[in-house]
Amino acid sequence: MRPTLLLLLAISLFAAGCNRPHPGNWKQDAVEKELKERLKLTEIQLSAGEGSTYTGTGKDTKGQSYKISVTQFSAEKKMTYKADGDRGDIEEGKVEFK
Repeated sequence: MRPTLLLLLAISLFAAGCNRPHPGNWKQDAVEKELKERLKLTEIQLSAGEGSTYTGTGKDTKGQSYKISVTQFSAEKKMTYKADGDRGDIEEGKVEFK
């Protein structure tokens, strides 16, 4: 019984550690706020993807719609983004985490 208990305890601790946010990653609302300011968007909606990524859409003050992709790199404490506009504009950039 003791080995089974130890195994369950080890699995629980491992699973709890996997759910913690990475220190170099921002939460979705912080990412949306940062991109809204940088890209001068009036609307933005992101959804979490695989790993440390977000994808979604946004609209700027001139009515142009964007498809947005974001990747966070926790080890380097940064995120990169790309916004493809429906009128041909492409915005790319990098944000360093503080």
